[in-house]
Amino acid sequence: MRIGYKIRKLRSEAGLTQSQLAEGIVSRSYLSQIEQGQVEPSYNLLVKLARRLNTSVEKLSDPPLDRDFLPIQVQKAIKQAENHVERGEYEKAAKFLERSWFQSPDDLDPAQKGILRWIQGKIHEKKHDFSKAVSYYSESVSCLEMIYPNEILVRSLVSLGKVYSKMDQDEMSLQVLQKAYRLLISEQITGPVQISLLINLGMVHGKLGEHVSAVYFLTEAMKLNETTDSYFKAGRIYMALGVCYMELNRFQESIDAFEKAVYAFKLTNDQENEAGTYTNLGILFLRNQNYDPSVMYFKRAIHLYQQMGYLRLKRNTMMKLAQTHFYHGDFEAAAKECEAIFAENQGETEILRRAYELMGDIEFQRKNFTLSLNYYDRSLSCAKEGTSNRENHHLIIKKAKIYYQTGKYEQASILIDQLN
Repeated sequence: MRIGYKIRKLRSEAGLTQSQLAEGIVSRSYLSQIEQGQVEPSYNLLVKLARRLNTSVEKLSDPPLDRDFLPIQVQKAIKQAENHVERGEYEKAAKFLERSWFQSPDDLDPAQKGILRWIQGKIHEKKHDFSKAVSYYSESVSCLEMIYPNEILVRSLVSLGKVYSKMDQDEMSLQVLQKAYRLLISEQITGPVQISLLINLGMVHGKLGEHVSAVYFLTEAMKLNETTDSYFKAGRIYMALGVCYMELNRFQESIDAFEKAVYAFKLTNDQENEAGTYTNLGILFLRNQNYDPSVMYFKRAIHLYQQMGYLRLKRNTMMKLAQTHFYHGDFEAAAKECEAIFAENQGETEILRRAYELMGDIEFQRKNFTLSLNYYDRSLSCAKEGTSNRENHHLIIKKAKIYYQTGKYEQASILIDQLN
C-alpha cells in the first residue's frame, strides 16, 4: 500500500482534515501532494505525521498486504488520460480506457478510481450522454469522499453539478455545487477548480432566476482570472454574464458580454458554445424587437450546429428563427422554417408541438381558419399523455377564438367550458 494512500486512510479514520494534520508540521498543499503520491516524504516528516496519527513510521511504510498497490505504468496512464480530458482531447482519453489496465477498476485505490470515474464521466458528458455521466461522476465523488476533501473531490462535485444543470435538474445541481463550495472554503482550495465552481454557481443561480446572485459569482470568477492573468473559461463566464444582464434588462452590457464570449470561443475553437452565444444574441435582439440582427445570429448558430452534427440544437434554433420571422410579419419565411423542421423530424414531439402551433398562428393571420384549426389539433396531439386542459389552455383558447370569429358560438362555448 503506498505511503500517501496510508496517510490519507489513517487521517480520514481519525476525522482530520488535511489542514489539521498538516498544522505545525508541513503546508497543506505539500501534504496533499504526499497523499496523492506526487512526492515522497522524508523520514523526519514521516515521524511527525505518524505521531499525530497515533501510529508508527514502520506501519506507514509497511509493504503492501493487499492489491491496493498500483503499478507505476497504470498511475502514469491514468494521469495521461486525465491530462487529455483537461485539454479537451476526449478521443485520446477514451483510447486509454480501452486498455486492459482499466477493465478491473476495483483493483485501483479509491483516489485513482475516483479520478478514473471522473474521466469516464467527462467523456460521456462530451457525448451528451448525461445519465451515464451522472453515474460516473457520482461514483467518483463516493470514492474520493472516502479519502480526503481536496481539489480533486471538488472538481468531481463541480462536474456532477454541471451535468445536473444540463439535465435541467437545477435544484439538485445547486445542492451539489453548494457542497463543493463549503469544501472549497473549509479546505482553502484555489486555482482553476475554484473558478470553475464559481462559474457553475453563477450559471445555476441564473437558471433559477436569481440573476443578481449569478452576476456576483460570475464577476468573482472573472476577478480571479484577471488576478492570475489566466482567463480560464473566460468564454463561459462572459456568456453567462450576458444571459444575466439580458434578464436584468441591461441591454448594452449583455451585448458587450456576448461579444467577448464569441471572441473567447473563437480563440479556443469552441464551436458549440460559440453557437450557443449566437443563439443568445438572437434572443436578446428578438426581445428588443430588433429582428434583422436576431435573424442573422440565429442563422449563424444553425450553420455551426449543422457543421457539428448537433441536429437537435439546430432544430431548436430553427424554431426560434421561425418565431422571429413570425413576429416580424414575414409569414412565408416563418412557414418555410417550420416545414424544414417537419422534414427533419426525429420524433422530437416538443419541437413538433411548437412548430405546429406556430403554423396554426401563421394560418390564423392569413385567415385560413380551417387550416389553422388543423395545425392547432396537431399541436395538441403532440402534447404529452396525461397533460391537463390547463396545460393546453392557450391552444384551446386559440381554437375557441377561431370558432367565435367564424360564428360557431356553440363550439366556442364548449371549448371554454372545458377550461372551467
